[in-house]
Amino acid sequence: MADAHHRRNRDWPGGHDTGQIPNAPKGLTWVAVELALQRGKRGLSGGTTLAQLLEQHRGVRNRLSMPDLTEVAILAWADRHHARTEAWPKYQDGAIDGAPGETWHAVDTALVRGRRSLPGGDSLAKLLTRERAVRNKSDLPRLTVTQVRVWAQAHQRRTGEWPRVKSGAIEAGGETWSGVNAALMVGMRGLPGGDSLARLLARECGRRNPAAVPSLTMKKIREWVRQHHAVTGQWPKYTSGPVIGVPGETWGAVDNALHKGRRGLPGGSSVAKVVDGFRMK
Repeated sequence: MADAHHRRNRDWPGGHDTGQIPNAPKGLTWVAVELALQRGKRGLSGGTTLAQLLEQHRGVRNRLSMPDLTEVAILAWADRHHARTEAWPKYQDGAIDGAPGETWHAVDTALVRGRRSLPGGDSLAKLLTRERAVRNKSDLPRLTVTQVRVWAQAHQRRTGEWPRVKSGAIEAGGETWSGVNAALMVGMRGLPGGDSLARLLARECGRRNPAAVPSLTMKKIREWVRQHHAVTGQWPKYTSGPVIGVPGETWGAVDNALHKGRRGLPGGSSVAKVVDGFRMK
């Protein structure tokens, strides 16, 4: 019956299963089999369990008599997992290579609940953080605006550009700019929330926020055109780079706003058309 159950379900039966056993005498359940094995009924000698029977005759691991665990053994398995996969194990990672019958979920449960001679109150993630300095995503260190500003300034010195959400890893132990931005927005890791990386850089570092650029007027653009001509002796083009005396503005961005009708402009124009207006005078 147990073999048929395994072929049908790809799992061995347990003594708590209450459903009727297919192709068995009417009303027979695995609970009834378990009681008969324990109490010596229905021609059985008694003093055993279904788990013990399957362990003895089918090599099925008896979950009620699992061997003790130690942190040393768990860490050895974790080191082997990391050497093989280049990643540290998680409790969802299934069977443990080289440890028949063991799973990372079972190990994590034993660490959390204090089973198999472990003290409890721990977890696989906490153990790896403590003993292997593995970053625990459920227990990340607190962040401060000052720390984010320092990282951003270091990034700018190193790359010549201020970081963006997609700038990838921060040279600070597993941090990423997208993770920092999420913490700023949602309010995690000690941050109040309702913020963003772009807003923080604008506020703390003077870097223009691309999502909150100021509006433009044709009068203002004409003033910049005149100033550019007065300083350089040439009329500006969309490729002329930064607008003189206006931090953060470029002629390319101005031309784009003129053409597409952004930042309060009506659209359908360009830097070249504005310059033509001066030349025609």
